[in-house]
Amino acid sequence: MKFSVVLVLLVGVMARGEMRHKVIFRGGSAMTGYVSEMTHDSLKVIPSSGGRQVSVALDTVLYVHNSKGKLFYLAPKIRKFFEKGLGRGGIITTVGGENIHYRRLGQELFMFAPRLVYETKEKSERHEIVLTDIHKIQLDHTVSEYAVKKGALAAAGVTTFLFLIEFKAIKELFNLSKLFKKANAAYKTGTTIIPVTTLGWVAYDFLRGERELIINPLREQQPF
Repeated sequence: MKFSVVLVLLVGVMARGEMRHKVIFRGGSAMTGYVSEMTHDSLKVIPSSGGRQVSVALDTVLYVHNSKGKLFYLAPKIRKFFEKGLGRGGIITTVGGENIHYRRLGQELFMFAPRLVYETKEKSERHEIVLTDIHKIQLDHTVSEYAVKKGALAAAGVTTFLFLIEFKAIKELFNLSKLFKKANAAYKTGTTIIPVTTLGWVAYDFLRGERELIINPLREQQPF
C-alpha cells in the first residue's frame, strides 16, 4: 500500500511550545517549522522564520522529524533505496562532510532516532549512524547484483508465462509428450531470454538506476 510506510504525523493542532519539525525534501533541502496537519498528499507547515502557513506536496518530502529526534514520516523512496543497498558497499557522507567507506549496509528505521547500521572496510565491526547525521549515501558497483537478480527473475517469469500459454487446459499438462516438447522449447527460449534480459537490466541500472540519495543538507548549508 502506498501509505503503509507512512508513520502517523499527529494530525491536527498541537501545542507548539519548543517543538519544531524539520521537513527534508528530495534533493536535500530542508524547512524548519511547525507541521500542523498532514493529509494523504500534503503537509501544512508554519515556517519557524514566521509568515503564513504553507502547503507542501507530500511526494516532494523524504522524511519529517522533530527537534527531539522522533520520526513522523518516512517516504517509500528511502525504504526502497535502503532495501536496494542492504548488504552492499558504498560511501556515507555525513552532514559534516566526512566520507565513511563501508562494505555492508543494514538499517534500523525506528520511530525514534532511526539509523543505519554498517560495517567498515577496515574492520568487521558494527557501527551506527542516525539518519539525521547523514548527508548522502552512494552505493558502489556491488549493487549490480540486485539488478542481476531482478533481471533473471523477470526473464524467468516471461519464459514460464510463454510455456504455460501453450496449454489450452490443465489436463494437457498431463500429456507427457506435449509437456516434454514444450518444456524443451521453453528451455531453449529461456537460455536466450534470461541472459539478454539480465544484461539489459544491469546496463539500465548502471546508466539510469539510482545509486545516490541525498538525505540531509550539509550542516554548513542548512543549520538546524
